[in-house]
Amino acid sequence: MRILLVNHQFIMSGAAVMLSQIADILLADGHDISVATLDSTEGPMAQPYRDRGIPLLRDFKLRGYDLVIANTLLAARIVVQTEPAIPTIWWIRETEYGLKLLEKNPEWRKAFDMASRIVFPGATMRDNVFQSFLYKRRPDEVLIVPNGLDLPKPPPKVERNKRKYRIVNVGTMDRRKRQLDLIRAVDILDRDDIELVLIRLDGALQNDAKKVALADPKRYHMLDQRSREETYGWI
Repeated sequence: MRILLVNHQFIMSGAAVMLSQIADILLADGHDISVATLDSTEGPMAQPYRDRGIPLLRDFKLRGYDLVIANTLLAARIVVQTEPAIPTIWWIRETEYGLKLLEKNPEWRKAFDMASRIVFPGATMRDNVFQSFLYKRRPDEVLIVPNGLDLPKPPPKVERNKRKYRIVNVGTMDRRKRQLDLIRAVDILDRDDIELVLIRLDGALQNDAKKVALADPKRYHMLDQRSREETYGWI
């Protein structure tokens, strides 16, 4: 099959990593894969596609494909523009933030009726967050596919645990991703056998959380963005 994958950006993010893994599986199955992005800005997740010989499309037309896979709610605009004859899989990864996007872009809502299949990583998103947009869909058209990482074996070596239990958080520093709550929880536990590693993809930690973390560097380890391979080692 000739398949187009549409990503929102080539930044290092969970959504981009998941789409890259989907590309690996489709490529291994012998499909003809191309990748397009809604944002033409270069990012670290573009190179893995080049390394595998997958074409990166800057200007693309939504015709001539056997399947289009649209990644994240931001790709709703692709779902509504795709010709009805071409099946589309819409992989939604946002939760409450996605509702805010739909409020700002009401024309995207019709993508819930137009996508051939809609995929969520968790049942809560289907049954609670986006339930009101799915009343026209049959149950077999809305799927749950949990996120997962294909970790290398053996994993890359990283700094050994300084304490018995290590909690690792990887992601963009953002209020909606709740790093502040995680730091507060570890602080309230106040246990000497727990350490927290925060790997920052982008953004800045809120001042009150940063103050707690900097006050106890043996418990809290603040790391800037790491390579994908090293990040797997921390996980």
